Order: sequence, then C-alpha cells, then structure tokens
Amino acid sequence: MSRVDLARAAGQLRVRSERRGAVHDVAVSGELDVATATSLESELTAVEAGDADRIVIDLAGLEFIDCAGLGLILHADAHCGRGGGGRLTLLHGPPHIQRVFDMAAVADRLPFAAR
Repeated sequence: MSRVDLARAAGQLRVRSERRGAVHDVAVSGELDVATATSLESELTAVEAGDADRIVIDLAGLEFIDCAGLGLILHADAHCGRGGGGRLTLLHGPPHIQRVFDMAAVADRLPFAAR
C-alpha cells in the first residue's frame, strides 16, 4: 500500500492518493478550479499510468468546482476507457457539487457509484 498526500496552497485543493491492492483511491477536498486543476491532473496522470484495476475519485470533500474541474473529470473518464473496460468510479460530492454535473448534463454519463 502506498500513500501520497499533496497539499496545494493556491486555491486550497488537497489531493489524497492511496493505493490499496488493485484499487487506487484519490480523494479531493477544497476547490477544484482553473487555478488548482493541474494538481489533480498531475496525480491522475500518474495513477492512470499505473496498473490499478480500479481508480476511485472521491468528491465528498469538494467545496467548489468550475468548468476546468468538470473538464478534468470528463477527461479522466474518457482516458480510463469508459466503454466496456472502464476503470474509473466517482463517489458523489456534496449536493451543490452534484448540481454542477447535473446542470452540465453529464451526471448520467459519468460512472458515479453509491457510497
């Protein structure tokens, strides 16, 4: 099991990344926006390049997400091979975060799972 904690002061995004067997958990908290998206993007690129069977992104700690954050989640979904062999699972964020996915009309096509 490996664990990496990344704290980014700019925009206050925190990324916790931890490998547990065949699953790699990535939990984000704070603000995922144009100023902080590169922090999560860097971590997801490294995780996607690994051999984890499943990548779980937990959005429960998010306080804010903008179109850059939304785009990053959509890119991660596309990059993890959504069609039959998708490795990505998203765990719901707070209601105000989920509303962003709903308003963008993408919530139904993303791999959200119940907690």
